[in-house]
This record gives sequence, structure tokens and C-alpha cells, in this order.
Amino acid sequence: MDKDYDSKYEIVIKSVRDLNVQEAIKSKRDNYKYITIEAKSYPDGFWQQQPYEIDTYIAIRSKLDELVEDIDMTKGEAERFAEIYKRICANIVYDEPAAYPRNEAERQYSDENEFDCRSMKNGLLEGKCVCAGYADILRSALELVGMDACFISGPIVGERKIQKRIIAGYEKLPEQSIFRKVLKKPVEKLKNPDIDYHAWTKVKIDGEWYNADPTWDADRIRFGLIPTNALKTDKQCQADEKYDNPGPECNVEFPQKEIGKLFGNNKYIG
Repeated sequence: MDKDYDSKYEIVIKSVRDLNVQEAIKSKRDNYKYITIEAKSYPDGFWQQQPYEIDTYIAIRSKLDELVEDIDMTKGEAERFAEIYKRICANIVYDEPAAYPRNEAERQYSDENEFDCRSMKNGLLEGKCVCAGYADILRSALELVGMDACFISGPIVGERKIQKRIIAGYEKLPEQSIFRKVLKKPVEKLKNPDIDYHAWTKVKIDGEWYNADPTWDADRIRFGLIPTNALKTDKQCQADEKYDNPGPECNVEFPQKEIGKLFGNNKYIG
């Protein structure tokens, strides 16, 4: 963040709905320099984003307006959700080097983009981000078409379950086993892992909450396939062992046939 940052020049909002482009431009003329979106997140209560510089916010809000500008507001919430989901997945790719740098150049890139790839900035302005960027963009776009949505973050439980199974198998090896000697250091590291966290969105459709994870569906949408991580219950997500499920409970199963109708006519191929 700018070393000259001063909170007296900051506007804090709860949602992009609270400050449109024209209002942001006026705020800039009034000498405000930063916009912070204080987005409600589970299970932490409030997830405080680093402030955006006001010109960056104006660019982001403009891109969100473009994203939703021709959404038919007379259509149902499921149809509005599906169209926005397809547009985000089709136009934003996962930023692999930012999340999993493999060399010194990528590590430098990852460090430089630590915030930008996890906010709306890189996803909307550069077309690439990681999970938190996808989740925040989806939440904000849905809010602009009058829908309730929230940003969710939690540990990737499936990965941890696999680690525990590896540790359990190691402990069963005979003390003098050559495999025990070879695996000792890697397994010791697994016993005290850095738990990976994931971010996704929960959306309210016709009074019921559902999980929606564009990170996992972006490639499927671009390849013209039906998404497998949209409109899922908590139980369905837990069965996939992808992540834990904080936030509003999602207990009502969305009919698979209806998901096929919503996403079957996918014009965002290629």
C-alpha cells in the first residue's frame, strides 16, 4: 500500500452497490484517495480488504458494470446467477504463478501480486486471479443484480485428509523398514503442515443458499462443459473433500436437470 496512506482520505463501504462510478469520481474530486470494501466473510465475521486506490476502484466498478450491464432483470435469480457465473468463468483464468510459483521470477511475481490477485483488481483488469479474486468478483457482480451473496474462506479439508492417511500408513511401517527411513523427513513435515485455504462464494437463490466455486469451474465453462461446482449443497461439497463449509447453511439440493438447462447452452466456448 502507498506509504502515504492516511485513513482520513478513505471511504469504507460494505458493497460495490454503495458507491457507483459517478459517486467515486465525485469522491476523488473531494480529495478522497482510497476505497475499502468491508465484505462480510465467514467464519471470520468481517474480511477487511486492503484499500483500493480510488482510480483502481473506478476501473473495477466500471468493469463490473460492463459485466452485468445487459443482464435481464426480469429473469429469475437462477438465470441471472448462471449468466454471471458463465461470464466470469469464461473471461478470467486462474493465475497459477501467483498461487504456486515455481522459480525465482514467479516467486517475485507472486509477492508483488499478493493482494491484487486475491482482490477484484487483477481478475477484472488483467483477466487472471486466484480463488479469492474469483469469489469476490462473483459476490460483487451478484450484488449488482440484486442478489444476496457472501465471500467464504476455509481450509481445504480433502488435502488434509490425504495427508493424515499418508501419516497413518507411515506409522504402520516396521521400525527397520527402508521406506520408513526414506519417508521420515517428508512425513515429519506433513505432521505440521501449512494448511492451504480456499475461497468461494455462497449465493441465495429463491430463498435458499448454495455454494458456487468459479475457481474449479472456469476451465469447464471455457470448454463448453456443465459446471460441477455451481449450486451445490454443503453435503455435496464435503463429499468432494474440497473444503469445509462455514457460512449460511446450504441444505436444499438444486435439481441437476435444472443445472443442465441453465448451463447447457454455453456460448462461452473456446
